[in-house]
Amino acid sequence: MFVTVPLGIFLGSGIGGKIDGEKQFKFNPQSCKAAKLKSCSQRRCQAGIAIKGKQLAALKKGKRLIIGFKVRANAKTIAVPVSLTGFSDGLKAISAKQAASDDPPRVDA
Repeated sequence: MFVTVPLGIFLGSGIGGKIDGEKQFKFNPQSCKAAKLKSCSQRRCQAGIAIKGKQLAALKKGKRLIIGFKVRANAKTIAVPVSLTGFSDGLKAISAKQAASDDPPRVDA
C-alpha cells in the first residue's frame, strides 16, 4: 500500500498509519531520489508498506485509517483520516481484474 503525502514534509520521523485504534505502523519513505530522504519537494513524496495477514484483515474490517506526518521535526503530527468504506470491495475488484489478465497478481485479497 502506498500513500502520497504533501510536498515539503519532514520524513525524518516517518509517516505513520493507524487502523481503528490498532497498533501504529510506519510506512517506509520512498521517492525517485532515495529512500533516506528527510523531506520532499518538487513533485511528491510517497511511502509504502507491504500489507498482509493481520494488517490486511484490519484494513478489510476497519472503518478508518489515520495517516500521520510532520511538516518539521519539532512540529505536531498532522493526522489525516481516510475512510476504509469499500476497501474490501476494491481489493476484490482488483484481484478479479488481475485474474482476468495475463499480469501476475499483486494483491492478496
